[in-house]
Amino acid sequence: YINQNLASVRAISKAPLAKMAMNTIVSLDPGYYHGSAHMVLMIYHASRSPETGGDPELALSHYRNLKTLAGDAFLPADLFYARYYLRQKQERALLEDIMTRIAEPGEIAGEPRLLNKVSVLRAKIYLEAIDELF
Repeated sequence: YINQNLASVRAISKAPLAKMAMNTIVSLDPGYYHGSAHMVLMIYHASRSPETGGDPELALSHYRNLKTLAGDAFLPADLFYARYYLRQKQERALLEDIMTRIAEPGEIAGEPRLLNKVSVLRAKIYLEAIDELF
């Protein structure tokens, strides 16, 4: 909701609440739903500049935790790592490599299948819009 409504002060004002909730989930059950709380925190810290509360190193730490918990078959982890962290770091070549790998996965066998299928479709969209991202 917050990320889709960045022009709304009301939506943005809810970001600290979402961050607190995700930190609570990480402390109680870090593996809950494929470690998705780590994914939200990775996006939170990677999509913001340090001046507005972002922390690239903390985002990278959450990505590593997410990969450990969810494994390589969970495509949203790499999709959002590339979309937010690598874009913030201006690593276009690596972003393109990861998006290309996600966009051409062959048979989608990993769990959860729906999120993986959506990740494939989004990776294709991001590849088409790569010049707008950089």
